[in-house]
Amino acid sequence: MPNVLFAYGSLRVGDIMLAVAGSRFIAQPATLKGYACYRVKNVTYPGIIEKPEAETVGCIYSGINAASWTRLDAFEGSPYIRTRITVATEAEPNVPAQAYVIPTHNRAILTAELWDFTNFLTHDLDTFMKTYFASHKP
Repeated sequence: MPNVLFAYGSLRVGDIMLAVAGSRFIAQPATLKGYACYRVKNVTYPGIIEKPEAETVGCIYSGINAASWTRLDAFEGSPYIRTRITVATEAEPNVPAQAYVIPTHNRAILTAELWDFTNFLTHDLDTFMKTYFASHKP
């Protein structure tokens, strides 16, 4: 499996990625074709599902080690499945990576509302950080 994570939601925020993965990784902008990003019901973060005509903007983090994968898997939890995907960066059109995807049997957790990263940063980031750090003491 590739040691590259495609992040499309809260993990795009460097401080959140550091807190969750336990290490700092350099982010590089990336796009995932064939997936749409929707808001998860009753929370501020998203999930992606396969949708041929869609694309999801995010970033990739390279060099993810086993300890960080374990922490990331625990953070994402059971609604998501870590899946092999291929993303495009400015320099490379086919980068193998892994992403946390909502499988078909869990799609009922998603709303019909597309998730917006800018809206998350503007309106939801503070609440997300307080909630996350309240339940995950360093």
